[in-house]
Amino acid sequence: MDTLQTGQFGRLSGEERAHDEALLNARGEQVQDLILKLNSTNLAVTLPEELLLEIFKYHKAAWPHKIPTDEVTGLPLIANRTLDIYGWAVVTHVCRRWRNIGLGAPVLWTRIYISDPDLARASLERSRSLPLDVEGSFSLRISGKLSKTWRLVLKQSHRIRSLKYHNSHDELTETEEWFYEVSGCTFPILTTLQADIDPDYPISAEIPPTLEKLYYRPPLETLRINEVDFDDTRRLISSRLRHLELRDVRCKGTDHLAATRELLTTLKELPELQSLRLIDSLALYPINQPDPELPADLPLLLGKPVDLPHLSHLHASQKYGMTPVSVLLYNLAFPVSATVRLGTDALGDTIFGLGDVSQLGSLLSARISACANSDPPAPLRTLVIHAGGVTTEQSIAIAGWTQLLPVCSVSAYTATQYPSLLTPTPCLFELSVLNYIAENEVILNFLNPIPLQSVQTVTLGGDTAWAVSVPHTPLVLVFALIRALKVETLAVSGPWSACLPYLLHPLENLNTTPFPELHTLHIEFTPVARSETWMQLLTGALQARIDVGGGKRLRKIVVMDFGLVCVQDVQRLKEYTDEVVFNTNQR
Repeated sequence: MDTLQTGQFGRLSGEERAHDEALLNARGEQVQDLILKLNSTNLAVTLPEELLLEIFKYHKAAWPHKIPTDEVTGLPLIANRTLDIYGWAVVTHVCRRWRNIGLGAPVLWTRIYISDPDLARASLERSRSLPLDVEGSFSLRISGKLSKTWRLVLKQSHRIRSLKYHNSHDELTETEEWFYEVSGCTFPILTTLQADIDPDYPISAEIPPTLEKLYYRPPLETLRINEVDFDDTRRLISSRLRHLELRDVRCKGTDHLAATRELLTTLKELPELQSLRLIDSLALYPINQPDPELPADLPLLLGKPVDLPHLSHLHASQKYGMTPVSVLLYNLAFPVSATVRLGTDALGDTIFGLGDVSQLGSLLSARISACANSDPPAPLRTLVIHAGGVTTEQSIAIAGWTQLLPVCSVSAYTATQYPSLLTPTPCLFELSVLNYIAENEVILNFLNPIPLQSVQTVTLGGDTAWAVSVPHTPLVLVFALIRALKVETLAVSGPWSACLPYLLHPLENLNTTPFPELHTLHIEFTPVARSETWMQLLTGALQARIDVGGGKRLRKIVVMDFGLVCVQDVQRLKEYTDEVVFNTNQR
């Protein structure tokens, strides 16, 4: 059996042990002194406290990480259901100085998520007397833990500046009438309210009693409501409101014209409104049958349009047809430079769906023309058509900008992210359609009234990762864009590249050439374009443009290759342009 060897250390005397420990402590102090000396020259440590605090505030603003649908102009709020709002606090773990600054700055602790009473109490203490931004579960059935946290926070209701609540059925351990115990809440400085209601719990489709003090006299500037009765919602609206979002909030009753008139009457009382977002909150109009009460021309339900002089962003989306959106747009008067985002679902299920799209095109046409004639002039310069989605839920989006945007591939963007991830520049208009029958009819009916004479850049793209259908008749796309005479740059990606030869080839029967001023072509090759027949059609169209003369030869062709194009194909393109840029980056 082996014997454990204790070594020399086991035979140290007490005096020797004390000497070695003192020596070790001295060396440790020297090491700490060296670490402090080195750290004292580190830029992150030597930054002034005021600058560090600004960095911490910037870092805090990034939590929780936003998703594309949250990035809405005029509505920077988000519906958050996690504890990620405290993720910024990792900066307090870097060093003692950073921790002291982070824990000692009240402005960093004003946001409270209702989850744990100890965490809420710490935030209340650290934020001192600053205004609070509170969010969490706020239902009539609630657990003791959440109830205790809410009680603690609502005792400071006079400090609450922003309140966002939603239903939570993760913890239903006990039922309490605790709202009535805190009914003395006054919320004198509350400016932002977001109510996110679970439709599976109809009892909570009302404003909780705790918030009744807000009725009729709220100082609210931002209101976001989901699944709350319209009558309750309207009682929260005041003339000071600047941002309004309604999701699945409709007037009661079946009279769609009366319901729309009631909504317009409410909007008429909001002279300072800057952004309006209505998602499935417009009155449902009859489907698949003519409306006897709706004349052929859209009605002015209040005698004249409702004037919203400060509106900069309108987002209206409605399932089952666009008639409600058309009626709304026709009954509003707001600056022509405002962003207008319109959407619908299941357009193909309605007989009059394509007529709705054409009607929207006509309404937007008047706005685009007015914008082009404004001072300073802001004509339509960039047009993007984007298709994506799976075969069971296809989507198409058409958007325009008054700015001349740089060309970039749009194949990686889905409809829910488009166009906010394409560019931070707000678009002038966007039409988004889900579950359509055929995109070529949508494009033709919508673009036919739109003035395209000033457009200089056109991008056609789609999500190549999904089964995106190509317009069945490429000539439909040609005729939809034939009025765009000043296009200088054309970018095509995804399955849309199958249409490219037809978009470029001169139309002999009409004695015209599409895009006569075109000089730059961007192509993102896909399997659709990887065929000898397609390359022959493309080179034939390019040669036909040269044969027409008049400067129709292209100056540059940019080829985005993702492993699908042969170098020989690129060499063939050099015969028809002054320059070919071949980008071989892989995805």
